[in-house]
Amino acid sequence: MMTRFVLVCSADEGFDGTYQTNVVVRNNGSCLYVPPGIFKSTCKIDITWFPFDDQHCDMKFGSWTYDGNQVAKT
Repeated sequence: MMTRFVLVCSADEGFDGTYQTNVVVRNNGSCLYVPPGIFKSTCKIDITWFPFDDQHCDMKFGSWTYDGNQVAKT
């Protein structure tokens, strides 16, 4: 079973990120896990320069199985 990654402060209470998906295992032992998902979050925005503005939101993902020292996210 692969580790599930979830959006820590999700704005969608009904979404837990559990989808059945395949994992590609390469001959060097590395694995590629690309689960589908749409994440809903909230973000403070500044519309001072709308419509010529850029918005940047930080999203924190985590695993309920492993801590950050045990998982490499790229």
